[in-house]
Order: sequence, then C-alpha cells, then structure tokens
Amino acid sequence: MPWLMGYPILYRGDCDGQGFDILDQLRGQQPQARSFMMDWEGASGHLDMAVPEDTKARVTRAMIRLTEGESRLRDWLSAQHLFLEQERLPRQAIRVLLAGTDVDIRH
Repeated sequence: MPWLMGYPILYRGDCDGQGFDILDQLRGQQPQARSFMMDWEGASGHLDMAVPEDTKARVTRAMIRLTEGESRLRDWLSAQHLFLEQERLPRQAIRVLLAGTDVDIRH
C-alpha cells in the first residue's frame, strides 16, 4: 500500500510471536510504523498480567525490523513462555502513554 508511506502508522498488537511477526512484516512494507506498548519500556510494568503463550502463536524466525526494546520484550516473554494481551493492559496506562505521542486520544 504505497499510499500509506506518507502517514504515521501506530501498531498495537499482542506481545506474542504472531504480534511481533506482524509488526516486523509491517515494517518491511511501512518502515515508519511504530509500535505501542510492545517494547520493554512500555510493557515491562505490566508483566504480571502476562499469561501462558499458546504454542501455536510461537514464531521463532529472526525479526530484524524490531527495535531493541521490542526485541528485549519479545525475548523475555518467549523465554518465559508467556505473552501479554493488549486487552489486559489498564486503560489508564494506555492513556498516559498515548498522551506522550501525536495520537489524538479524544475518542
């Protein structure tokens, strides 16, 4: 989708193999894509909400387009056989992090 190249893209997916795989592939087409609460800084305070990872969601291929913080979170969760569902994250924490971005949070 070349028409998206001029627009910011914010991706928020589950912190599991499939979620990080989607992010990595998205950046292959849209390098401007940023993740939201999918890196160590954004999600590490909520690791107590992680649940056992479904083995079907495990993706072991190298993901070269992840940032250092995203890779750190992916590696830690994978080593623990856990994943973090975005739906489990507290809405207030999401609002606080969004307030530091250029995303309109009025809706």
